[in-house]
Amino acid sequence: MSAPNAKRPLPFCRERARWRVSLARPTTCAGVYATSSERHRACSVRQNGCHESASAGPYPDILTVRRAELRQLLEESRELNERIETVADDVRRLSRPIVLERRRRAFVRWGERILWASIAGGGIACFAFCYRAAYLELEVAKIQAARQYARKVKDVADVHFRTAPFAGMCPTVKNLVDDKELAAFDADDPWATPFRIECADGEIHVYSNGPDTKPGTADDIRDDSSPQELGR
Repeated sequence: MSAPNAKRPLPFCRERARWRVSLARPTTCAGVYATSSERHRACSVRQNGCHESASAGPYPDILTVRRAELRQLLEESRELNERIETVADDVRRLSRPIVLERRRRAFVRWGERILWASIAGGGIACFAFCYRAAYLELEVAKIQAARQYARKVKDVADVHFRTAPFAGMCPTVKNLVDDKELAAFDADDPWATPFRIECADGEIHVYSNGPDTKPGTADDIRDDSSPQELGR
């Protein structure tokens, strides 16, 4: 037994209240939710005979509180999403003229490129056509000049063929140039190939190798070739 004047220990709840200990998370006591600093007002600890009840009434259940907070967060999230959608709609509405202007400029740039490409292609085609026509005209002029030069060389070679001391000897262009009977610049055809002199049955003919510069081919030009033969 304890002494009559001994100090009786405080009940658990009151001693807990005197400590003023506040825990970070709430605890439950006998189905009632309370904070640790006010637990002595709501808990019922039968072992120590503490049956005091809270004067402020029972605290709400933690699930109810959390559900309310969750509903509030969902509402705020829904409002935030609606604001984001509204801002996005405004941005799309305001940026539509800019997008249309960019598309218009891109279309204009592509149109300019196509136009310049068409002009360049047409210019190249026209140049190629004109160059081809000029080349053909030049070739025709060269063929006509080759026939005239061949006739000139034939006249000189004919005189050389019938004049002593070379009578009866078929001359070459080199012989005519060496004997100074023919100028050096008249010894070559328009394709810079020497003329070829052939003698047969007392006849002399002068040939040009033609555009391909090869003897004995279809494009050879003779001094007496007709215009129809030259135009083949």
